[in-house]
Amino acid sequence: SDAYQELFGEGIYAGKGIYDVAGFERSLEGRVPENALLSHDLFEGIQGRAGLVSEVVLYEDYPPAYLAHAHRMHRWTRGDWQLLPWLFPRVPLADGTSRRNNLKLLNRWKLFDNLRRSLVTPSISALLLAGWTMLPGDPWVWTLVGVLAPATSLIGAFLAGIAGRILGQRRMFARQSLRTDTKRWLLGLSFLLYEALILVDAALSTLHRLFVTRRRLLQWTTSAHTLRLFRREGRVGLVWRHMWSASLITLMLGMAVAYFRPDALLTALPLLVGWLISPYVALSIGKELVPKKVELTDDENRALRCLARRTWLYFERFMGPEDRWLPPDHFQEQPRGLVAHRVSPTNIGLGLLSALSAYDLGYIGPMNLSLRLRASFATIGQMEKHRGHLLNWYDTRSLAPLPPRYISSVDSGNLAGCLVALARGCTELPHAPILRHEQWQGVVDTLCVLDETVEEIEAPGLSSELRSWRSFFDEVKRRAPSPESDPSSGVPFLNWLSGEAWDEAERLLRALIEAASERLDAETLGNLLVWSDRARLHIQSVRDEMDLLLPWIRAMRDMPVLLAGADRDSRLSETWDYLGVLATVGVSLATHGHVCRQGQTAISEIVAILNEQSDPDESMEEALAWCTSLTTDIESARMAAEVLVFSCRDLAAQADRLVREMDFRFLYDARTRLFHIGYNLDAGRLDPYYYDLMASEARIASLVAIAKGDVPQRHWLKLARPLTQVGRTRALLSWNGSMFEYLMPRLLINSYEGTLLDQSMAAAVKQQIAYATRRHVPWGISESSYYRFDAAGGYHYRSFGAPGLGLRRGLSDELVIAPYASLIALPVDPRAVLKNVRHLKGLGMLGRYGLYESVDYTPAHVPAGQRYAIARTYMAHHQGMSLVSLANRLQNDTMVRRFHSDLRIQATDLLLHERVSPVVSTESPHAEELRISLKPPASQPVEPWDVDTESPVPQAHLLSNGRYTVVVTGRGSGYSTWNGLALTRWHADATRPDWGTWVYVQDLG
Repeated sequence: SDAYQELFGEGIYAGKGIYDVAGFERSLEGRVPENALLSHDLFEGIQGRAGLVSEVVLYEDYPPAYLAHAHRMHRWTRGDWQLLPWLFPRVPLADGTSRRNNLKLLNRWKLFDNLRRSLVTPSISALLLAGWTMLPGDPWVWTLVGVLAPATSLIGAFLAGIAGRILGQRRMFARQSLRTDTKRWLLGLSFLLYEALILVDAALSTLHRLFVTRRRLLQWTTSAHTLRLFRREGRVGLVWRHMWSASLITLMLGMAVAYFRPDALLTALPLLVGWLISPYVALSIGKELVPKKVELTDDENRALRCLARRTWLYFERFMGPEDRWLPPDHFQEQPRGLVAHRVSPTNIGLGLLSALSAYDLGYIGPMNLSLRLRASFATIGQMEKHRGHLLNWYDTRSLAPLPPRYISSVDSGNLAGCLVALARGCTELPHAPILRHEQWQGVVDTLCVLDETVEEIEAPGLSSELRSWRSFFDEVKRRAPSPESDPSSGVPFLNWLSGEAWDEAERLLRALIEAASERLDAETLGNLLVWSDRARLHIQSVRDEMDLLLPWIRAMRDMPVLLAGADRDSRLSETWDYLGVLATVGVSLATHGHVCRQGQTAISEIVAILNEQSDPDESMEEALAWCTSLTTDIESARMAAEVLVFSCRDLAAQADRLVREMDFRFLYDARTRLFHIGYNLDAGRLDPYYYDLMASEARIASLVAIAKGDVPQRHWLKLARPLTQVGRTRALLSWNGSMFEYLMPRLLINSYEGTLLDQSMAAAVKQQIAYATRRHVPWGISESSYYRFDAAGGYHYRSFGAPGLGLRRGLSDELVIAPYASLIALPVDPRAVLKNVRHLKGLGMLGRYGLYESVDYTPAHVPAGQRYAIARTYMAHHQGMSLVSLANRLQNDTMVRRFHSDLRIQATDLLLHERVSPVVSTESPHAEELRISLKPPASQPVEPWDVDTESPVPQAHLLSNGRYTVVVTGRGSGYSTWNGLALTRWHADATRPDWGTWVYVQDLG
């Protein structure tokens, strides 16, 4: 709080405030001489007053470097001393006269207090110098007084901490705050002498100008200009040029102390050394803070890219016309090979972002992306909505809502967040180069997955075939353009790859398959066929889009002899060279039309020059035909680019419109300031429960709703922030302790270093790794499918979490590891994620579409005799989270950047800068669960099946382990199946119970 406001009902105007402009001007009219005041905020506030609003906080930039701060302090101090005449009995007026000073005592004190504060640092410096040279008593006593004078806040924090420990409030002992205050105090001591010189110079120069010269009173350098002046503060010379005086005077003071009082030199030495090296200290703290990012090796990045390519295949395969270009909820590979033809808003949002991520990584081009998104948005436009919200579940084939019709706050928030990022991505796309390095890298990724599939073949006698393939793939990697090269350098690579190289690849693959045909399992063979087909289609699609949008590249490869010859006349040569330059320019969709028009003009000039020649021959006709064909192709390219630009803008507008139409207000409870879980449309009522935790996936919905203006910012402050201790870090508690709650929002929302959310995410990853290490399993626990089946043969799904992070009981009862839960931790600890992925691959978790859904270690779930069981299914939203997280890692947080480039999100960005409170107590819910180890379930006695063989009602008994199923009836008939495949014939006929397998026992005794 403001002490002046609290005690006297009158605060200090700081230059930004609420006031009546006309009244303000009248109150100041004639009160100040012209060109007399540099800093006038305090004076204007005293004269004109301003209103108070306690619910608004204004944030201003703080100088990023010490010299800029010192320069600003010098300017402010000059302004304060220019108000000195208003402490006298009579004050000057604008007309040159004076009048009696009618300022209240309180206002005079405000002016005087500023002058007093500007003399504190010089006074402490003078006290230290006097104590070391002339004052009576021990020098260390005066030194102690001097160094403790600016440490009042540090001493107060220390005493408060001691009091808290005495009272038993150990968790309220603010160690972090104490460390910060100590660092500030030490920095203040290091800059003490330099700041004293700055303040004395400001005061004396102002007094000289005020009472002697009356010139340069308004010398002023704006903050922005000051920052530009000191932008190169990292250079040693610049710092020394401004701070040399402090070091020089320090040397002189040291010599004076050694001469006048040698016994005080040892006491003064620490401060003298600090003052001497103060320029280096300023240089050190003035360096720009660069966020820490773990740099991965090429092999590690390649592993991530191959996993991303596999994951994109899920959407490439299933997000198609059969499901109206929406991602089906999941594909269950085993048992039964089922596709769940239903979709939720979260699935839709992540499916759309997955397509954009595939473009970022080079797996699809702009035309493919545009067509996919347009088809998806056309479907979304046909789906039933309520207040702009999509319902929670739809049938993907009929688009009928699935009962009950329900609106989920968190699902709507996830979709809205994805649409915000998608809109920005579509807006940026026309400005991206058509030829990108990612295109070539994407092709290499597809071939890398094909290579991994080849390496899976384990058959003796294939060494020569495998060596040939390895030699071919090494050549692919050698020819692939490097990220540092010009994107156009990939054109020869594509020409080679789509021609002789692919013919060679197909020959090698055929040889491999033929040689291993008898020993090749169906799964590996299927993967070989799928990925070889995908590689062929990928190469062809890149070539097709390049030929359509950049037809001159192909034309230049097949140029006519006349134009390619060296005997062209000068005019033709000049025009041709200009056309060649145009062909190598990095063209974007936005600049495409201009380049096309220039190219057509150049071709027209070439045609005119050719027509002027008097001896037409076959080579000239060839050249003219080539020019005509290229002109037509360029026109087609121009039209295609225009359509793409329009499509991108239209897609961005559609995405933004969907976000604007979502009304989050009716899901918000103004009384509790929280979001309801959702709204049941069939029952016409809101869910009675709320999302009330900060560590929740619902914070995307909260941030987007605040950014849209649907709910007030105080909703964010209402979210509960219970803290727990993870090692030496404080972290937010969630309900389930799952990675989904902590890290799913990080796909879009930035985390700033040192903030509450950033530390909580890091602590959650650390806790999950520690818990998994104790259990000797991979890490990554979150909501997922697990190894239990419903009546239809599908996997069950529920939330899991790590003890120590969640408020819910029973988190240690089950142990299910979901690979996506570690992949979304890539922003936190990429090396730990890579190590975990290798562990998961070793367990057999890598499938055709990426990593399987989960590996279940719960003894009660897995078949007898096994330590774990794999849920061989792929969930659309988990696949989407994995792909977006991989793309963020490989493309420098591109989705996060897009999300935060939205102006509405930028306006709420300050909410994300919340720091960890050092004075809030922590809690450890269900700490005993951290010590509980999973035990196999107690064996249950097998109860005999007693059946009445003469019962008129047929009775049956079913036995199954999830794969093999046996049904036995009371009459002895029955059947067997394996993964849904009938092993025996069966008819459900109660009158003829003779179907099944019969064993006859005959007593021959």
